[in-house]
Amino acid sequence: MIFNLKEICDVETKATSSGVFERGFRKSSDVDEEQVKELHAKIGELAVANDFLERKLKPWTSR
Repeated sequence: MIFNLKEICDVETKATSSGVFERGFRKSSDVDEEQVKELHAKIGELAVANDFLERKLKPWTSR
C-alpha cells in the first residue's frame, strides 16, 4: 500500500493533538447506554440459543 506524505502527516497531527501518545492516556467514554443495553440483550439471546442447541445436539455429537 502506498501512502503519501500529506496523509501520514495528517494522521500524525491528529494522533498527537488528541493525546494518544501521552503517558496514561485514557479514551473518553462516549458510550451510548441504550446501544449497550441492546447489545447485552442480544448477547443474552444468543447465549440462550447456544445452550439450547448444545443440549439438543448432544446425542448426535457425543462419541
